[in-house]
Amino acid sequence: MERTWSISCHDNRQLSEISESKFQPSGRFWSDLRNLVHMLNATIHPCFVNIPKQESRFAGISFKFDDFSFAILCKIFFSSPLKQIVFNNCSLSVIQINHLVTLRSLPHFQSLQIDWNPVENPMIFADLLSLDSKLHSLSLKSCNLDNESFSAICESLKTNKTLNFLDLYNNQISDLNKLSEALKENRSLVGLSLCSNDIRDENLSPLIGIIGKIFCTEEDAQEFKRLEKEKAKKKVQEIGPLDMFKGDFTDEIEYNEESKEYFIMKNQVFRQFNLSLNKISNDHYLRLLLGSALKSFRVLITGNPLPESVKSSLGQAFAQNVIV
Repeated sequence: MERTWSISCHDNRQLSEISESKFQPSGRFWSDLRNLVHMLNATIHPCFVNIPKQESRFAGISFKFDDFSFAILCKIFFSSPLKQIVFNNCSLSVIQINHLVTLRSLPHFQSLQIDWNPVENPMIFADLLSLDSKLHSLSLKSCNLDNESFSAICESLKTNKTLNFLDLYNNQISDLNKLSEALKENRSLVGLSLCSNDIRDENLSPLIGIIGKIFCTEEDAQEFKRLEKEKAKKKVQEIGPLDMFKGDFTDEIEYNEESKEYFIMKNQVFRQFNLSLNKISNDHYLRLLLGSALKSFRVLITGNPLPESVKSSLGQAFAQNVIV
C-alpha cells in the first residue's frame, strides 16, 4: 500500500527556489540531501529517513512525493554518484517524471526503474531514451503504455546508443511495427521484455526478416558491403582511426560454400526476447522468427495459450532458441 504524507509547509514553495539556491554539492548523496533541505528551510521527506543509506543506489518504493521534495532529490542526483534509481509504485506525476528525464544524460546514471507508475500521458516515457540518454537499463512495468506510447519509445530507440535492457511487463502493447523499424537501426538493445501484453502470433509478422540469418542475393551482399565501407569511412572521419573498432558492427555477410548462397546476419546484439504471458495461440510467425534465429537468440513464450503439442514441437525444433 502506498504510504502518503502531506507536507503542508511545501504547498506554496516554488521549484525555482531549488534551482536558484547557491548550494554547493560535495558529491556525497545523503550528506548533500540533508544540507540542501536545511538550506531551503524545508521539511525532510519521511522516506529519506527510512531508506537504506547507499551511495550508488536510491530506491523509493510505495512512497508518494510532493513536487518540492522530488525536485530537491533530483537536484542532488545531478552531482551524486548514483548508478541506479528506483521509484516503484510512487504515483509519479508528469512534473516528477520530467525531472527524471533531465537526468538521462548523466554519465554515471545507468539504471532507472519506475514500475507501477501509470500516467495519463505515457508518451513522456519516450523522452527518457532520447539521443543523449546514457541509461543502460530501463524498467516501465505496469505504466499504462499503449501502442502509441510504445511506438514513441521505439522511435527513440532508433538513435539510442546505450540502452541494453528494456522491461515493459504488463502494459497494453500489441503493435510491433515500430519495433521492427527500431531493430533495423538500433545496435545496443540486448534484451526486451514484452511479457504480459496483448501480443498474438500475427503481431510478430513485422519482425520477420529483421533479425537473424536472412537469405540475400549476391547483388544484395555486394550492396551491403558497399554501405558498410561507407559507414566505416564516415566513422573514421567522425572519431578517428584509433577509435574505429570501439563500436561493434553487428551485421555481416556469410557465404555458404556448399549451397553457394549469401546470408545477412542481421542485428546480432538483440538476443533476449520475453513474450511470456501474452495471447499467442498459434505458431506460424513464431516459427518463421525462430527459423532464422541465430544461436545466441532466445525467446521466452511460457504462459501463452499454445496447445501442448505445439509447445512440444517448438521445443524440439528450436531447442536452442525457445523456452516454452
